[in-house]
Amino acid sequence: MEPSSALTYTATSLSSAYALAADSPNAWARPTLAFSHNQQLSQFEVYRAGTLAGFTRYSMRGSEMWLLFTHLTREADSHTTEALIRDVLDDASRRRISVHPYCTVTREFMRENPSYIALVPAAVHQRFRLGAQSEAATHRIRVTRQSAPSQRKEIA
Repeated sequence: MEPSSALTYTATSLSSAYALAADSPNAWARPTLAFSHNQQLSQFEVYRAGTLAGFTRYSMRGSEMWLLFTHLTREADSHTTEALIRDVLDDASRRRISVHPYCTVTREFMRENPSYIALVPAAVHQRFRLGAQSEAATHRIRVTRQSAPSQRKEIA
């Protein structure tokens, strides 16, 4: 049995390649993803079938990587987006640098994959709302508590 060339993924890290293969049992239907770290433009790029599908722009502040925003083209799907963010965070982990996720796409990915929250310094978890509850859940709880009728009892 020969391996299919459609299953080939180019990744900057072995963990990214394993994650891509594990997350997608039907990977044969997806085009090849290739990742690039463009240091001149301070961005991580993902190419899908040879075309730029998206990038995450960052700024280095000492040993901290500030993830500013993610730009996606029409060719990018959710799998491509997740692979890009996973690659960026795996790179930061490999380099042992902390991450400040100003990018909303990255924050949402980190909430869905809490193992990456360890890359964010504990002192700034509250700033990025990386606690146990998401922003939407916190808002729902706050609205529910405000709209609930008062249940005070008079003690005579």
